Order: sequence, then structure tokens, then C-alpha cells
Amino acid sequence: MNQQQLLMLQFKLKFLDLMTDLKISLETSMLLITHDLGVVAQVCDKVAIMYAGEIVEYGTLEDVFEKSKTSIYFRTIWILFQVWMKKKTRLVPIKGLMPDPTNLPTGCKFNPRCPHATELCSQKSSYC
Repeated sequence: MNQQQLLMLQFKLKFLDLMTDLKISLETSMLLITHDLGVVAQVCDKVAIMYAGEIVEYGTLEDVFEKSKTSIYFRTIWILFQVWMKKKTRLVPIKGLMPDPTNLPTGCKFNPRCPHATELCSQKSSYC
């Protein structure tokens, strides 16, 4: 990790500490929108995972990160993240592109990119 990356990490950690302290001292909630699962694990109590403008997974931090059995979308991301953590190599992207929001696929919006997609996925509107 170079010096610039270290400074950015320190800034991010200080910022998250400040936001958490404010949330506690003001007895309020905080809505955090991020792609960083590490930040989610550190800061959030409840988690909503979105794909193509829809919430595909929602629950407590523990429910989503440890007990998630329903969302193939989240399981795919989580498996790729865990593989990356073990190898510490470049994060493997999910194949394909996000769908065009003006022309979403039928059924599960993730099915064109999902390695576990079946025929049912193109018909069923919920995330398998």
C-alpha cells in the first residue's frame, strides 16, 4: 500500500468514526450508500442490497452477511469477495453489464449475469 492509499484509508476511517459518533450523540439514523462491503460491515446495523433499482436483500447485518440463503445475487457477490480476500488478488468482476434501466430483462433482473440462472429465473420476478 503506497502513502496516498494509506492516507485515503486513514481519511475514510476517521470519516466513518465521525459519522458513527454523530449518529450516537444525536440519537439519529444514518443512510449510507456504498459499494464497500467492509464499510457496511463496520458501520451498518441494517443492510439493503440493491440491483437494477430494486432491493434484492434486506435485513440485519447478521442476516444479510451470515444467514443469506435466498439471494443468488448477494451470494454470488459474497463468494467472489471471499475468494478475493483469500487470494488478495484483483477482485473478480461479475460477467456482463448492468441492464439498461429503460429495458430491464423479464423475471429476475440479475439472471443475464448470474452463473446459476435457470429458465425459471427469466420468468420469476423475485431474486431466487
